[in-house]
Amino acid sequence: MGINSGISIEDINLLHMIYIHGSITKASESAGMSQSSLSKKLKTIETKIGVTLFERSTRKITITPLGLEFLENTASIPRTIEAAVSALRLADSPKYIQLDLAESLSNAHIPGFIRKQEVIDDVNLRVAQHPQQMIIKRLQTNQVDVAILPYTHELDKIATIHELVDDQFILLTSSKNPEPSMKSFQKWAGQQKWILPDRNDITHHQIKSWLRQEDVECNAIMEIPNFDLINHLVALGHGVSIVPKRSLSLFYNRKLLRQVKLKESYSQKIAIASPLNANHSQNVREFLASIAFS
Repeated sequence: MGINSGISIEDINLLHMIYIHGSITKASESAGMSQSSLSKKLKTIETKIGVTLFERSTRKITITPLGLEFLENTASIPRTIEAAVSALRLADSPKYIQLDLAESLSNAHIPGFIRKQEVIDDVNLRVAQHPQQMIIKRLQTNQVDVAILPYTHELDKIATIHELVDDQFILLTSSKNPEPSMKSFQKWAGQQKWILPDRNDITHHQIKSWLRQEDVECNAIMEIPNFDLINHLVALGHGVSIVPKRSLSLFYNRKLLRQVKLKESYSQKIAIASPLNANHSQNVREFLASIAFS
């Protein structure tokens, strides 16, 4: 029983996702497939093996003792293959470090991560920006050396977190828009046109959570994946937004913007992460050591 029974590496990965998330719904989101497709896939895998791996109910999915034994026996297979592929890639490719940045990070965030890279000789730095969910998938499949993205608890299960950086947020409006008093804030906020990050980014949901703490329910008129563009739209009077304070450091004319006081101060963690159990090259280790975010 095992690989010769028609079970693929992808099948094993899906089984581990279901076990880690404890939910078909959450596992299907992580795998980028529909809930019904993953349910059918699980049934197919169990048919091939001839054993029930998970017990289903209307509310939860629970691994069986035989299912747990199977996962324990196969846990090292994907990592072994990924390590072999990684070793080949290091041996047979030019020296480079693949750095993925979340789309929601502003231009002002970037210098803190890569400003000291002159200390690493003869290494090319390849930088790409992707939506957060795509970066998470790339971490899971070992397609990136280092990723910088807003922290979520999901990262603890699929990545090594090297550092968490605190990122302060502020509420911005156009300088032409009068600042409300604390007493009139809720009414003022309810009348504004809100510009938020894309709803597929954790920051979108974090900002809506902060606004609920301010007793404000907002429906975004625009969802923009990048805070630099959001700042420009706010300055032009197209709406208001909660943005990283750091993003203003490179804004061309801060006189066009007005900061509105909030009852609480809000911040988010930015994670510097790499694939779980990755066999880092010396270049990557030096890169991680050289990050000097402040």
